[in-house]
Order: sequence, then structure tokens, then C-alpha cells
Amino acid sequence: MAAISGATTKELMQFAGHSDLHVAMRYQEAVHDRKKELAQRMTNLATAVAPPHGT
Repeated sequence: MAAISGATTKELMQFAGHSDLHVAMRYQEAVHDRKKELAQRMTNLATAVAPPHGT
């Protein structure tokens, strides 16, 4: 649930008590739909700060 809520890898490690980065990464990889959401957020940011085309 922490990964779905947007926790970073470090936060997942602290929350679950993992000392191994690879274990925490497994949890983040399980959240496939999050990648789509992050891509959309980055697109929104890029279009919000990009100057109008042709200026």
C-alpha cells in the first residue's frame, strides 16, 4: 500500500524495515500502473513549463 501511495524506495525500506535495496525494489516494481501515472505527471509538467511552439 505504501508503494501504491507513492512512497519512494528509501521510504519503503524504512517503512518495511528492509536493509536490502533489492527487496524494496520488488515492491516498487509490483506497482506497474504507477509508472503510467508518473509518465503523465511528467508530461503535464513539461507542457506546463515549455514555451509556446514557434516563439
